[in-house]
Amino acid sequence: MATLPFAYSNEIKDTIDAEQAYELFWSGVIHNKSAFSCPEDKCDGNVTCINIDKAENDMLQHPHFRGYNHDANCIHHQNNIKANSKDKSNDSGRKSELDEFFLTRPSAEESVTSSSAIEGTTRSLGTKGTKSDKVYRAKYFTIRSLVSKFVEHRKNDEERAHFVKIDNLELSYKELFIGIYNQDFDSLPKYNRIYWGVAFLDKVASKKNYKIRFTETFKLNGEEIRPSFLLYEDLIDSYHSRLIGTRINQYSKGEFPRVIVFIYGKPLLKSDGKNYINFRVENLDMLDIRGLEFFEQLKRD
Repeated sequence: MATLPFAYSNEIKDTIDAEQAYELFWSGVIHNKSAFSCPEDKCDGNVTCINIDKAENDMLQHPHFRGYNHDANCIHHQNNIKANSKDKSNDSGRKSELDEFFLTRPSAEESVTSSSAIEGTTRSLGTKGTKSDKVYRAKYFTIRSLVSKFVEHRKNDEERAHFVKIDNLELSYKELFIGIYNQDFDSLPKYNRIYWGVAFLDKVASKKNYKIRFTETFKLNGEEIRPSFLLYEDLIDSYHSRLIGTRINQYSKGEFPRVIVFIYGKPLLKSDGKNYINFRVENLDMLDIRGLEFFEQLKRD
């Protein structure tokens, strides 16, 4: 079976990539991992999104599309795409462009229909164009998709070669992701980035929140300060996706729970006789939490 970079969702009537399919599944928009078909105009091959229904971080492979029963003239049938190919951008004869991350999520109706996740000529638009005319740009509304792309690029040592657009700023994945490990606070970028590292996950039952405190520090004038933030249960409960709540519930049960946290924002310095560095979380689209086993996926090949 061939691996496809994109597939046509029979449920939302649009062409999307596997990361978008994963997010839509956990948001309750997509329900069937096999309700996909080949994105080629003249092929009705069947497609399944592998691992779309798994919340665990120890899955052997990231969510991805596998197609079968392609038309004999379909490019996927002819090429039989290799799963380990490092050049997946041109696997389907289409050009893969800059990823795009939006800070504001569209309404439920717009996110499924009028605000197409992929730009270009798609089956859902009912148009027929040559494959060379079809240019796709993945649009993401949660950093969890960017984390998965970062891991893929990191394993291939290609973080500097792939870019994402946020507002009007284009950043390489290398520039966008900053590990919290003895970073000099005054040298950090002035604008938002995705900060990541191991953190303690402490539930404060009396205040109905979680205190998340990174294990590593920022350095400020010779002082080492662990950044932290609060995550409130009502924010988790009201969030459209079950994924964050499922992961937090899973990883908070240990005696000394620790997780890997990714957060989009800018660390804020506060002083009241003692220095504190905090992040602010108002939108769970800007947060991703993984288990410690995720470190295996962060290793370079």
